[in-house]
Amino acid sequence: MNDIKKIIKILTNKERNQLIYLSLTQFLSGIMDLFGVISIIPFLAAVSNQKFLNENIYVIKLKDTFNLNNEETIIYFALLSIFLLTLNQAIKVFSGWYSSYVNENIWSSLHRKSFRYFLEQPYEYHINTNSNQILEKLNIRVNAAVVGVVGPTFSIIGYSFTCFFLFLMLFIANPAVTASLLIFTGLFYLLVFSLLKKKIENYGEFAPKYSAKTFKLVDQALRSIKDIKMKNNNKYYRDQVDLLRKEFVRNQINKNFFGIFPRSLLETFSYAFAFGIAIYLVKTNAIFSSTFILLGIYAFSMQKIFPAAQGIYHQLSLIKFFKPSLNIIYNELLESTKKVDEKTIKNLEGENFSFSDQIQFNNVEFKYNRSKEKVLSIDKAEIKRGSFVGITGKTGAGKTTFIDILLGLLNPVSGQILIDGKKLNKNFINSWRSQIGYVPQFSFMADDTVINNIALGLKKVDLKQIKKVCKIAKIDDFIENSLPLKYDTLIGENGIRLSGGQRQRISLARALYKNPNIIVLDEATNSLDSITEKNILNSLLENYKNITIIMIAHRLSILEKCNNIFLLEEGKILDSGNYHSLLKRNLTFKEMNESNIK
Repeated sequence: MNDIKKIIKILTNKERNQLIYLSLTQFLSGIMDLFGVISIIPFLAAVSNQKFLNENIYVIKLKDTFNLNNEETIIYFALLSIFLLTLNQAIKVFSGWYSSYVNENIWSSLHRKSFRYFLEQPYEYHINTNSNQILEKLNIRVNAAVVGVVGPTFSIIGYSFTCFFLFLMLFIANPAVTASLLIFTGLFYLLVFSLLKKKIENYGEFAPKYSAKTFKLVDQALRSIKDIKMKNNNKYYRDQVDLLRKEFVRNQINKNFFGIFPRSLLETFSYAFAFGIAIYLVKTNAIFSSTFILLGIYAFSMQKIFPAAQGIYHQLSLIKFFKPSLNIIYNELLESTKKVDEKTIKNLEGENFSFSDQIQFNNVEFKYNRSKEKVLSIDKAEIKRGSFVGITGKTGAGKTTFIDILLGLLNPVSGQILIDGKKLNKNFINSWRSQIGYVPQFSFMADDTVINNIALGLKKVDLKQIKKVCKIAKIDDFIENSLPLKYDTLIGENGIRLSGGQRQRISLARALYKNPNIIVLDEATNSLDSITEKNILNSLLENYKNITIIMIAHRLSILEKCNNIFLLEEGKILDSGNYHSLLKRNLTFKEMNESNIK
């Protein structure tokens, strides 16, 4: 019952209704199992007792109505039973199809909601969470939760209906024998399940650990393939994955065995039980026809009861095995279900906004959730529209954190960022980001064509605009003269067929493609030689004269044309000014510049 409550909480009203309809189809299937067994009673009575055909008032009325003789009446009962049994199977097929339909739709919905949930998490969440953990939860745990818990829970309901109706009919036919059958079947599976449930649960707990560890190991191995080839140490990763896989395979084999062997054992006992029923009925009922009918009813019923009982046991085993998977992903599924729907989200996207004056940092402080120390503390900083601003400092000075707060990816713990005098908040954060072309130090490159990497995530592609921004980024000559299919050339996973500098220039073209009002370069040219770097910067300044450019750089000479440079140290602005003024008065800036020259 607790599992059902948990499932209900993570589903939408539509999905809950679908599960109600599924329960109704399973109820109908159980009723038809009952009718299917009942339908054979007239046929068995007719072939075992001639008096039934000649003395039963209902049979006599039937014969008179349709003008049937005894032989035709037997055929009629046979055809009626076949019809009901066929209808029963048709309903079972529909119930099975609808069960699959509902389960697959629930999986699709949960996957969609959880994927959206992870995408909408704050940037700091992604900083602190390994992407493999998210990938494993989405691709493995969501599926396991549906296949192993949601589906089996409602399959048990269907099997229970079948058992209930058939046992009810058998109890009416012969209470003593039915009570014995019920006790025997129930105790058998109860004993088996109680003995094996802990083992099955342990196997289920290992499965998420296996997939999480192997996802991590395989990802590390493939990302470091160059180092592995050079060191010839692929055996290290291979042995670790092999060790995990062997234990996982052993667990799966044992789990599958424990899932199927009770049925074989029960069927062996059931033969002896069936003979016992036959002997009991013969001894207690001297009338052969009555004994024959009861034996037929029990035979047909047990053909459905035992598979249903095995089904209940098997589904309970699946729930036990996959419950740890549901527990792992449950909080995310619950939170994603609580989120507003797509229409509401679109309505909350906020007001349109166009940057026209200046950006201000006022008493901005930031620290990460898991850290006690502040990584940024900016009393005051201003960036004018149309200016070229440099940000520099030693490693760990807080440069990237400064940019992440400016982009609205991180929220300060105190202070505020003002855009044209308005506090940067969720009301116009999307509009603000849409005006920024951001180029990180290490850009993501999709395993796709050059053109699709530049227009990344956009449905409409303007080739003329792509060629324009590639020319500004100084990558057009390479694309058009060195790549076999030019803009339609596949660049490989993470741009492996390109050099670091080529990837950075494609990333710059991607940022320029959206016609931004602000360009942020987060050490985005560090893979380029100084001449190419200067040529690209001159190209930007020449083509975007009114645009705001904010550039993080270690190579200080590239900042020579900046209107203003912020020199950061330990998260604070140590000094600011243009290149030449800082070079004259600031010893740290001078030392950094000299080390760059050397």
